[in-house]
Amino acid sequence: MRRIGLIVAAVTMVTVAWGQANVLPNGDFERGQDGPEGWTLSAMPGDWNLKGLGDSGCVSVTGSGQDSNYWRTDQAQFAPGQTYECSTWIRTEPGSGPGSIITGPNFANYDFRSVEEWTQRRFVFRAPNETTDPYVRFGQWHFAGTALFDEVAIRPAQPINRSFGAIELGDGEAIEGDRYLFNSQMGGYRGNYSRPLQRLTAHFNTHRWVFFPGAEVVYRHAIADASHTSASVTVSVGWYAAGSCIVEASADAENWVEIGSIGEKTEKTFDLPAELLPAAEVFVRLSSPGEGERADSAPGSFQVYSYSFAATLDRDLGSMQGSTSFMVVTGTDDRLAVDVGSLGGLLPGRDNVVRMTLRNPGGAPLTVAPRLELEPEDGAPATIEQAVTVPAGGQAEVEIPYLADQIGPWTGVVRVLLGAESLFAAEFSFAVPELFRSNFGYAIESDAAMDLWWCEGTYKVNRDRPAPVAEARVVKLEAARGEFEPAQIVLRPKQALTKLTGVPSDLTGPGGAQISAQNIDLLAVNYVNVWRPTDFQGCEGWWPDPLPMLDDPIDLAAGENQPLWLRVFVPRDARPGEYTGTVTLRADGWGANVPVSLRVFDFEIPDKHSMLATMGFGLRALHG
Repeated sequence: MRRIGLIVAAVTMVTVAWGQANVLPNGDFERGQDGPEGWTLSAMPGDWNLKGLGDSGCVSVTGSGQDSNYWRTDQAQFAPGQTYECSTWIRTEPGSGPGSIITGPNFANYDFRSVEEWTQRRFVFRAPNETTDPYVRFGQWHFAGTALFDEVAIRPAQPINRSFGAIELGDGEAIEGDRYLFNSQMGGYRGNYSRPLQRLTAHFNTHRWVFFPGAEVVYRHAIADASHTSASVTVSVGWYAAGSCIVEASADAENWVEIGSIGEKTEKTFDLPAELLPAAEVFVRLSSPGEGERADSAPGSFQVYSYSFAATLDRDLGSMQGSTSFMVVTGTDDRLAVDVGSLGGLLPGRDNVVRMTLRNPGGAPLTVAPRLELEPEDGAPATIEQAVTVPAGGQAEVEIPYLADQIGPWTGVVRVLLGAESLFAAEFSFAVPELFRSNFGYAIESDAAMDLWWCEGTYKVNRDRPAPVAEARVVKLEAARGEFEPAQIVLRPKQALTKLTGVPSDLTGPGGAQISAQNIDLLAVNYVNVWRPTDFQGCEGWWPDPLPMLDDPIDLAAGENQPLWLRVFVPRDARPGEYTGTVTLRADGWGANVPVSLRVFDFEIPDKHSMLATMGFGLRALHG
């Protein structure tokens, strides 16, 4: 396990001092006489004491496709504004569905689909600041078939947002120069949580706010040592039955100015009035006034599917991309206090180090084993463990480096062991998007000034990912006559680089045959900051996309990948065989000659393409 490239950002120090117990009674459904203790079935049909995970019991509900029923408990207690993680294991009988598996509190429901093998589902939610008659349910809505539930739990979850010095940014937040952007991005594991979320009484369902008479959601936007000089908000109402979504703004959360309203299914953008600006903090309130609206909260009067905020700041802050991870502590011991300060970046190239402080209140030293357990959804688990002695009455600082280079969902556990005993355990989960794939590419050379590498043109090169370890010092291409073929030469300078230029040579082949440098283009890969992904394959971040010609020298930032797009056109009269040449790279104080080889096949690409378009073709189509 190797430690990979560090960045300036760290994660805010968090001291875990909140309760860790499951707030749900009898979460494994093992206790009870005529039914599971602490739970009631809202309507038949349903069952209890079935075979669940292993040999344990579980509960089930059965739906006709036109009804709803669930197992319910009224015993859960929620702290106003506290963030929690809800988890459950779900299985559905073969042939079940369509319809929804409903989970969680009545004020923060999450719908899931059928799954025929026991599968754990989790999501995070922030509890309302005010709520009436809360309860928790696990069941079905318009589901045709039987769904089973086991090992249900709701535990406090500690959000850990990314910090850049004094500036803290979470998921959905980004700064680019003097621009601040936030997109609520509700749904997925993070549920309704976001760092700017200040107050809520509205309910949440899967990926949207549900408003009923008197409900509200308040966001607070503040960046340390900066003021907003102009700003706008965008609100999307994705379902509408009655009433109006009132949009208000304030600089102090006391004096509110209405900046717009939405009384239909639509998306609208509203500018903040000049009299509120400049402001160090901006509050935005979405509310339902309660006039002429539906009284019920399911499905409510209207539903807000997304909220975003864009502002101009009074100074340039550079480039920053926020992120949030959630830590759920499942066990502690009085013999050792454990403060997890950082889970690291949880992405390739993003300071992948878990940092914790161990404090020993006892009168004798403790030799313990801090451990990190990581497991990708599709891959082998890894365990990294250390041995640390914590002095009596003292403390020890621990750093555990890790590598998370496989795309897809991951689960992690931080433990501290004393022999076979566990003194501390905390769970977390995260996902590595396709943009951060880092198991490709080949090293050309590496020295004190530069990591120089290359990869095929089919990959998206993330700006942060570390240079590859596998070596292939020659950029290799293969193409038919009449074909354009690309590859990417990637520079990752260890110090800022100025005035980079690149010049390809002619390619020389069999019998002295040549492919002129006039058939070779060198382009600089530029990046676009995507802060509002359009589909499940996307994510926030800097995406490589524009390909301007490298006609003029460019400057490169330290510690960031800069791909150059090498594109070769093979003339239709080119002789088949192996061709070689170079790309000469020069910058102030640095230079390299990159060898290139091209294999030309003994056939031609047809003039007319047989595939006219690929619209709608994606991973979801492949997965059905």
